[in-house]
Amino acid sequence: MPSNSEGGNTISHRAALQVRPEGAGAVETAVPVEQPLTVEVNGRPVAVLLALPGLERELAVGFCLSEGLVASFRDILLVHYCRDEPPGERTGPVVRLQVRPEGVRDAAPVRRVLSGCGSVEVDLEALELAALPGDEAPWLRPQAVLQMAAHLRKLPGVYRRSGAVHGAGLYAADGTPLAEAEDIGRHNALDKVLGAALMRGLDLSRCVALTTGRASHEMVAKALRLGVPVVGSFSAPTSLAVELAERGRCTLIGRIRRQTFLVYAGAGRIGIQK
Repeated sequence: MPSNSEGGNTISHRAALQVRPEGAGAVETAVPVEQPLTVEVNGRPVAVLLALPGLERELAVGFCLSEGLVASFRDILLVHYCRDEPPGERTGPVVRLQVRPEGVRDAAPVRRVLSGCGSVEVDLEALELAALPGDEAPWLRPQAVLQMAAHLRKLPGVYRRSGAVHGAGLYAADGTPLAEAEDIGRHNALDKVLGAALMRGLDLSRCVALTTGRASHEMVAKALRLGVPVVGSFSAPTSLAVELAERGRCTLIGRIRRQTFLVYAGAGRIGIQK
């Protein structure tokens, strides 16, 4: 069985603030590394995949075949993996596939940016984000975060009846639900609640967006583009999500349990008992 270590470390260790009913303390936590991988077919970029490092060649081959970009495995003549491009050409690893011309199904491949599900912008510096205040007095109580999460867990929808979907919610600072939704994709669920709030004319500057799914960087980007200052997840964030939250001055919360959660960035908005 192939290992997942070819492309480098898959875990990044980050400092976080663990919030408990009796107070808070600094901890070191592990977050998965989110890495952009460029895939080329016959010299043309067809995708940038955000994925864990490791098995890069296998990922590229599987993607090109499962997406129908290449007709069959027999058409692939060579698979070359380069961990780092020369300076000035491209940053990050790239997998180059040499394919028989007759095996390329898409005559004009279109560059796509994917993260397993959902379209995103890879360049963190190029993202257009709302301007969030850098130094705010604490306005979000830890108990309110736990209240929001409890409400989302009890959402009487498809998940409780059948599973296999994601939930998202938008909440006021005191924990009041403003919008909640479910969808097959976590991105769609978040888009639904953000869209519902915008269509109602709500002010998002003191709102909290929660998701039952993973907090990868595109989830943080969605919230930041619209000026939502706090993003939380039942799961852990990825390394790029933490970096983006720090750059965008967003409060990023993860691993929300019934009595505890971790704050990976922007802890100043949380009212911590000393």
